[in-house]
Amino acid sequence: MTLVKLVVEEVNATTGANVNTRVINPITSTVTNNGTRASDVGEFTIPITGVIQQNDIVSYIQDIIDTQSLVSIYNFKGSARDEGGFDLDGDDRTFNATFVKEYLHKFDDHYHIHFDAAGEEVTISHTERHNFESTFDIMIHYNADTTHFGGNSDNKESILFSKYDSGVGGNGVMVGIKYDTSLGMWHVFATVRTGGTDTDLEDTSSSRFAGYTSPRFIRLCRDENNLVSLYLGTDLADSATVSGSFDAASTNSIIGSDNGGTLDYSGEIYQLRIYDGHLNDSQHNLVYTAKPQWSTMKIRGRVWKIQEKTSNKIVSIRSINQILYKTQVNKTNLDAGAPSFGENTSSRALNVFESTENSEDIIHDILGKIDENILFFSGGGGAGANIARYVATGALLKNLETLTVFNQNIFWLNARQVLITEDPQASRLYFENSIGYSITSSGKDDTNTVNDLEVVGINAMRTDVENTPTGITTHTTSKSPLNVRIIENSGSTYLAEGITFDVDIEKKQITFTPALGGGVNATIFYDYEDDTNQIVRKLGSNIAGIGVYARRLVIPQLSDINNLNTFANNFVSGTDIGRENINERYRVVAPLLVNSVRENIQPTIKNTIKGIDTTATISSITYKFPQMRTIIEAGEHLFDSFDLQKRLVETDDSVQDAGVKTKNV
Repeated sequence: MTLVKLVVEEVNATTGANVNTRVINPITSTVTNNGTRASDVGEFTIPITGVIQQNDIVSYIQDIIDTQSLVSIYNFKGSARDEGGFDLDGDDRTFNATFVKEYLHKFDDHYHIHFDAAGEEVTISHTERHNFESTFDIMIHYNADTTHFGGNSDNKESILFSKYDSGVGGNGVMVGIKYDTSLGMWHVFATVRTGGTDTDLEDTSSSRFAGYTSPRFIRLCRDENNLVSLYLGTDLADSATVSGSFDAASTNSIIGSDNGGTLDYSGEIYQLRIYDGHLNDSQHNLVYTAKPQWSTMKIRGRVWKIQEKTSNKIVSIRSINQILYKTQVNKTNLDAGAPSFGENTSSRALNVFESTENSEDIIHDILGKIDENILFFSGGGGAGANIARYVATGALLKNLETLTVFNQNIFWLNARQVLITEDPQASRLYFENSIGYSITSSGKDDTNTVNDLEVVGINAMRTDVENTPTGITTHTTSKSPLNVRIIENSGSTYLAEGITFDVDIEKKQITFTPALGGGVNATIFYDYEDDTNQIVRKLGSNIAGIGVYARRLVIPQLSDINNLNTFANNFVSGTDIGRENINERYRVVAPLLVNSVRENIQPTIKNTIKGIDTTATISSITYKFPQMRTIIEAGEHLFDSFDLQKRLVETDDSVQDAGVKTKNV
């Protein structure tokens, strides 16, 4: 049994297409989730026979039980994406079910999927790996609503998961709950089908309630002896010996309804697990009782280095999410086309959001243009803040950090590229030295403390529109033109700067190459600067106590004075993100692989010897296998040469963005 595995996608070096997928069991692994400090990284020792090459995509799967037969796991943290390594994803951006946060019971503060209307089911169109031909296991954490759609009539069925072909000779499985009016209760039930014949399993006990007072757990499985068993929690509800294949090979998997779309489920689903093997009772019990996990896939990245030794290979990967740290936002990658799933803003002209837009809508549209694989989810903490005018320029990460400050949020990007904006998450997790956790170090660091902040925006921008005569080669604008956008004859397609026209800012001149044709005129949209920089200053409330910690930030994305004031106030004194106090840092070493943690959550940290009893936001996590160690850094990072270099680069970038008149915007 192994708690970790690598799913390797062999990538064609020319086309980038996935050629083959294989599973490798690592001998050792070290994975670090760095939060927003840096890209996540992983290093794995694998057998010398393990087939892997430069640029392959590696997914590291880590769980509380054996991962070998794991096919899919859906944790529903803002999406229906699969974290089992094979990308058997639900149709995100298509279904209408929502993702909300639980505030009660075991899944307190965890996001989950909620079905509250008919027709909201999730469709998984991949069919080849959800194979119920022989042994299998399906496990579901859920909490049903009191009343389901259409009322709770006798024997009403409500389906949580289905891959079921009802046709002649069809196969399939279906698991859900059924209502008994005589008892006024929901019971678990399942149907397995082979060769067109159904076998029903149903709980008839009046003492087992599958309803809505708290999260419930269903398990449907078949063992090596063809015994099909249905459980509620750890109680066996029903069983039957059924041979033959249940594999509905050409049928989609459905979450939240049956394949016919009529037996809709109403309520929450917290987690769905699918295995192509049968788990033992101890594994079943562990899944049922364990703390909920935020992620199972801890990192997905590309291989950038391989060291071959006599008996093994050492493979190093960098997260595919390093796009946050490597991408510069400009008018080239924020071109005029909308993402395939649509835009939330209406005023975007290339990389300029011309009029007032919501900060989270701006994030949605920037991410959609940069990488459509990134799925944005607003995890709470308000509905975003209105920004009068925003110029998306500079590093993608700095844009995200700037925009989330307005709503006093932080963000988390998981290995399946779901980006969640949220308040720092309070957690029930409890790390104490007396129960096996080692608080190995603690301290204070004032590197990021700011209680005297000056924020400088770009020169206040104005927009002008001019129409040219027809058939001209040059046009002189009334003001020095920046961020020029040109269309011909009132069309909708922007001309390409540097190809069909050039701009001379100092001469206020636009040259068309070639000249506009006869009868062809152009409409020119451009921005221009007024003469005064926008500057605000924010003082913290604790200068008398700890002294002055001054910092100057240049924010080239902002020009509105009210927006600059909001940014400065939140940055220094914001309830959740303020930096006016000297922050503490803690290192917690756990003697196991802790799957219930992630960056941004706030566990309680207690050390009776050092007198520590506090909460702190997790900033980074390192997992070590087979040492079975989790190293958690909470509070402030330990500032080192990496952070110094990073700050120097950030400062240089912001000065360049703000100071160069011919910005790439």
